Amino acid sequence: MAPLASTTHHQLHPSLTFPHQAQMPGGRPKKYFTPEEARQAHLISKAAYRQRNLEEERAKSRCRSMKAARIARNIKKEPQTVESGTQKTAKKGSVLNSNKTSTKTAVKTKKVTFPRDIDLVEAMRQIWQRLFNTSSPPDLDLYFPQRYQAQVSAVKEHGWDEIRGIMNERKTLLEDCEEGRHLAEIALQRVYGKSGKALEKANKIKEDMEGFRKKISSLLSCEDEFEILVNGMGIAEYEHIHNVKGLSWQGR
Repeated sequence: MAPLASTTHHQLHPSLTFPHQAQMPGGRPKKYFTPEEARQAHLISKAAYRQRNLEEERAKSRCRSMKAARIARNIKKEPQTVESGTQKTAKKGSVLNSNKTSTKTAVKTKKVTFPRDIDLVEAMRQIWQRLFNTSSPPDLDLYFPQRYQAQVSAVKEHGWDEIRGIMNERKTLLEDCEEGRHLAEIALQRVYGKSGKALEKANKIKEDMEGFRKKISSLLSCEDEFEILVNGMGIAEYEHIHNVKGLSWQGR
């Protein structure tokens, strides 16, 4: 019986006999059996290359936005006195109290003090009531896209200069964010010295206050980001950053 012919490396890999090369920038040449196989591989590699660039740009954009938001919170803004009917259009999903503090007063974050026996849950509800006319927070996954559409539509319809009036809302959020931070601190202090069911209750309130603080902070960052990006780069660039999911609220 004749011995079986040994299987060669070329027989196992016929692509080595009929090479079709495809290469992306920075990659190594690869060989394929047919031109179609090479074309499909090239498309897949190209898509992955674009996705990597997109993710890098998204990460850079988010860092820029967050940095800008931090800077904005530390800068004393000049009082804004312009208010118009467009304010109502751009503040979809949020209601401002007309009898709240004056514009000049609202620019500054004020140090808020609370009595030791304050009802934290009720205080939280009152802040939501001032912001949204309801004692519970909105669904942020729905709120942020609606807010984005309202902001962009308002700028396109009325112009950025006229829309500056919505900064009154940002100032209100800034003020309430400060309150929210102190409520979370009080809730943390109340955990100490507790035990049993009292400790469980205190921990639950602490978690609720911390979540509340984060939500308020997210709302404020959204307003800061809108003002900084549109004022600095224009509405078209703001839309582009949104399209590549580079806004801070899109990375929640």
